[in-house]
Amino acid sequence: MSRVLAIVNQKGGVAKTTTCLSLGASLAEQGRRVLLVDLDPQMNLSVSAGVREPLDEGSIVDWLTRGLKEDGNHRSFMPLNLRPDGLALVSGDPELVALERQLPGMTRYEFGLRDALEDVAADYDYVLIDCSPSLGPLTVMALTAVHHVVIPVTADYLAAWGLVQLITTVEKIRERTNPILDYSLLCVMFDRRNGISHAMLERLRGSFGERLWHTVIGLDTRLREAAAAGEPIVCYAPKSRAAQQYRQLAQEMMAFFENQNGRGIYAATR
Repeated sequence: MSRVLAIVNQKGGVAKTTTCLSLGASLAEQGRRVLLVDLDPQMNLSVSAGVREPLDEGSIVDWLTRGLKEDGNHRSFMPLNLRPDGLALVSGDPELVALERQLPGMTRYEFGLRDALEDVAADYDYVLIDCSPSLGPLTVMALTAVHHVVIPVTADYLAAWGLVQLITTVEKIRERTNPILDYSLLCVMFDRRNGISHAMLERLRGSFGERLWHTVIGLDTRLREAAAAGEPIVCYAPKSRAAQQYRQLAQEMMAFFENQNGRGIYAATR
């Protein structure tokens, strides 16, 4: 049974892509089969994983086009294998901009990614979807395709305000297209030297309780270096603080999701 998660925040610069790649690689290190899906026209996830240009075949646009067609053949789709072993990628594509403009005019477009995942997801233990910094049609499609949303959030006042709109969107998607959708928060880019950061973290814990993961991801320049090198942090700097924190997050998530008695969107609908 595949656990399908989206990494979402309409605010840019909150480590969505870093979390998607670093968490995925950490899960793969633990022996899990992981598929990363780059659903952002900016291709940040793909570039951070070492894929600098859209693939001629097998990009996210190619895959979604198959999913949006009733006669689409998804089994022939082959994601790109990455390091470490067990990690694979559906690469991004700037053409997502044009596709997103067309989506609202398509019947049941919200289910396009879910349909594309139907046959592929079974080959993986985890599918992680990196979303663009917006709440547009692509993100709606992602929220319909997953059973859990991970919201990276920084420990500052303005970031906390932005959560209201995103959580409202999650609740609307739950009502309209995905009744089993759930969400959690992950504190990222945490500055341990800043007293305000500690105060905001405590406020987040007080407001969201168990929806906030215990693992906190701190500031670490090695994460930027890893992205520039086109490698996950656990491969680029395996002994760094960030690598250890994302490994801890992977352990925490495995303990949670793998004790849910088979709970997941693809298990629940079959």
